[in-house]
Amino acid sequence: MDGDRAPDFITVEGDDLSKGLPTGVRIIWNPGEAKARDPAAWQNAGRIPGTENAHYLYAECHDVNGDGDLDLLANVEEHYHRGPDGKDVFSFSVVWFKNPVK
Repeated sequence: MDGDRAPDFITVEGDDLSKGLPTGVRIIWNPGEAKARDPAAWQNAGRIPGTENAHYLYAECHDVNGDGDLDLLANVEEHYHRGPDGKDVFSFSVVWFKNPVK
């Protein structure tokens, strides 16, 4: 993700919001091959701003806009509304996070 050719980790935290558990999309930077076995060398960049309070299910990296760097696509389930039968209706969306490296 950051262009150093070391594979970084993207995690989706889509736990049930009703349980009060944190949600969002998080990036963990790989320190490179020389330090990859040192857990303290990995850098947790935290949640991507704006991804809190949603139920993320899946994420993949792709060069969506063809600029040569990896962007992030994440699938999110959102509570849409309560239907006429009293059941919750949900929508599913794909969210594109453009890589700010370039």
